[in-house]
Amino acid sequence: MKVRFLTLGLVMMSLFSCTEKSVDQPEEKVSISASLENGRLWKPSDEVLINGATYAISQGEGTSLATIDKVSMASKYCAAYDYGNGSVEGNVLTFNLPSNYTIGHSFSQPMVASNKNTMLSFKYLLGTLRIAFSGEDAVIKKVVLNSLMGEKLAGEASVNLDFSGTPALNFADGASTSLTIEIPNGISTVDGLVDVLFPVGSYNGVLLTAYAQDGNIMSSKSISSFEIKRGEVNQITIEYVPDAEPAVFLSASVEQAADGSKITWSQNSQLYVNGLPTALYEGSGSDVAKFGPITAAQNYYVSSSNASSGAGMSAVVRVEIPSGQLYEKPLSQINPYAGVAEGNSVDLRYIAGVVSVGLKGAHQIKEAELLSKSSLVRLSGNGVINMEVEDFALSLNADAKNNVIMNCGSGVDAEGGISFDFVVPSGEYTDGFSFIATDIKGQVFSVDIPSIKVERNAITDAGSFEWSSESSGDSDLSLKGYANCYMVHAAGNYSFATSKVDNTKISGIVSADWLWATKVGNGSSNELISNIKYENGRVSFSASSSEGNALIAAFDVDGNIVWSWHIWLTDAPQLFDYENNPIYQSGGRTDGFYVMDRNLGAIGVSGDDAFGLFYQWGRKDPFIGDTENEYYNREDQEIIDRGAFARSDDFVIRNTKYSQAKWESVPCTKEVGSVEYATAHPMLFIYAGENSNVANWVEKENVSSDIWWDEDKSLWTPNEKSIYDPCPVGYQVPKNRTFETLKNCGPEWPDNQGVTFTLSEGVTTWFPYQGYRSAHPDEKGALTYTRMSNGQVELWTSHYAVAQFAYSFLVSKPAVLNYDNSDPWANGLNVRCVKAY
Repeated sequence: MKVRFLTLGLVMMSLFSCTEKSVDQPEEKVSISASLENGRLWKPSDEVLINGATYAISQGEGTSLATIDKVSMASKYCAAYDYGNGSVEGNVLTFNLPSNYTIGHSFSQPMVASNKNTMLSFKYLLGTLRIAFSGEDAVIKKVVLNSLMGEKLAGEASVNLDFSGTPALNFADGASTSLTIEIPNGISTVDGLVDVLFPVGSYNGVLLTAYAQDGNIMSSKSISSFEIKRGEVNQITIEYVPDAEPAVFLSASVEQAADGSKITWSQNSQLYVNGLPTALYEGSGSDVAKFGPITAAQNYYVSSSNASSGAGMSAVVRVEIPSGQLYEKPLSQINPYAGVAEGNSVDLRYIAGVVSVGLKGAHQIKEAELLSKSSLVRLSGNGVINMEVEDFALSLNADAKNNVIMNCGSGVDAEGGISFDFVVPSGEYTDGFSFIATDIKGQVFSVDIPSIKVERNAITDAGSFEWSSESSGDSDLSLKGYANCYMVHAAGNYSFATSKVDNTKISGIVSADWLWATKVGNGSSNELISNIKYENGRVSFSASSSEGNALIAAFDVDGNIVWSWHIWLTDAPQLFDYENNPIYQSGGRTDGFYVMDRNLGAIGVSGDDAFGLFYQWGRKDPFIGDTENEYYNREDQEIIDRGAFARSDDFVIRNTKYSQAKWESVPCTKEVGSVEYATAHPMLFIYAGENSNVANWVEKENVSSDIWWDEDKSLWTPNEKSIYDPCPVGYQVPKNRTFETLKNCGPEWPDNQGVTFTLSEGVTTWFPYQGYRSAHPDEKGALTYTRMSNGQVELWTSHYAVAQFAYSFLVSKPAVLNYDNSDPWANGLNVRCVKAY
């Protein structure tokens, strides 16, 4: 499982540093046993890098198992071997795989290892593709390989030495999708062999081009999909039959982009011609270059390498408008281009247009977004073009997005005025756009842009706007959607619309106020939020710089709670791409569930800060927890029963002017066991009543059959965010099986604390033993299995199992149960939100 980082480009720190050293105690030494896979043997004077220090093997040369003595003791050992001219910074090994070399050249074969004990098993990062030629007799002087689907084959590569399972090799931007092997003395096509180093992985095929002694093309053939295994040789046989037609090369150039930038071809440049990748043949460093060889055809349909390939010789091909664009990146590197050639040259044209928005103000902008005012108008994602139409007739797919988000890195200064150039499809935008800017403090500015027309490869000025403290007003938390939880990342003034998740307006509200808030220090007053007001369909409040949670309730004229919202004051959670979403995405990719690094309500990822809030399945409002059990069976069998919420006033401040502002647990009855009653009493935990055969907070007489049996009409739904979903804007309760890949991610259980899963790049994600609130009639909502030797991680999913039960993710050493564990709805479990899918 590969993990992509989506929050500010940050890399989460591992709980176990591979470079830590004690400063309080004398340094202890250990002996390491180091093995090489696939029968590789240690050589005399071999050296190994372990936790940043170099060690020579002590014994074991000539065998696959060596001993390395006097290694500094550490909580984890991260090692690299035979990495040539590579370098290690921190725990990251970086080295270069050449894209052009001579056959027989001797290369380093880097291997890496990582373990918490003193047994290191070194694993290869590369394997070998052996090409065996047969057929008519001829001499090959050069072989060029191009990946058919854009897999990287050479260039700067890196691997995190702090890994679990299989090490993941990552290529830097600009890495090559082609390899060239020069053969000065030539090899015979009768029995010649060419060994090519390949990164470990699965490949969707390559295009092999063989060159003769005179430099002309002998043959160009596609090799079907294959796999390269660590340190192993995968042999394929190529039968040489001279091509019937002479090789064809296309001369290609690209028009000037709207911002004046130009494409300069490089050795790594690649085009798709009639659906197949085609490498640069000559012309590196210029704006006109030859690509080939290609198969002769009447027409050549050519598209840029950042566009997905189409199906063969068709004018209709797939392209992609990036949903995430980078500030100040030249438009020539964002806007895809295409063209049709009838002869041997092609003038490529850009496909999309540009919307430019100016902004001025004393703010460091972290992110800018262009959002279509119509959900039916899509701005980015995969689509198709028709190259035989003048303006390409770009049509984005149904799963494309109606926005473009521009990443501004650590922030760009808007004080002197800056422009954001968004690449979008050309055309008439009669509904206009919303422009949304977010600064590094989390403050949000938004403005509506009226109807405009966007021309292909032209910058359309959508206006310039000023963001000043006087004009910005409250930051609108509901600008990007409505939710039952809103995240706040910085002190300031905020507001949100009083609408449900589905944009249904909530009627009957006359006032709003806070019900409870996390206690800050030893204070006796609410120091998180203040100045709560309701006016004209909006709730506004001021947030302090402290972190924690609060609940704002909306009241009717009689003082009844109409609705309530959770305010989550925390730093921006990091997201991990689990790459396990089975929903097929157009463009030939499957995308993953993007999972938060913390439980809903947590203000950090370690210690007590990692403890989140608890939810009864199907309810939108949170319940606080504790760092100690309220009910548990001791080892001497004595039952400790402190009662639910026994220490609640140690953790939160309650607004005692309201009768609803108290933590209570009551049995389920017909009176209280309804969705309406639970909504009006958000701090009331409803456990199993005397007549309940299952622990449930909903009395069966109070519900329709839909929420029991129809998942699309249930309280929480797996296919879309429901009106009772407790996650913030842009997130939702995860589906069942979301956490399935964690079973293979090296779970580790620090004593009585929780479980750490180490992902493929050495990054760890932490799940604390928060236990759960039990809805059993004997336990009455009390917290149990918290920070115990048999403690539990329990997370809800949005899938119900059977009536009154829903699936949950359970970790209880040594079990990691993803899809076959279920809990009754009334139990209070944690939630770890995923990005809305």
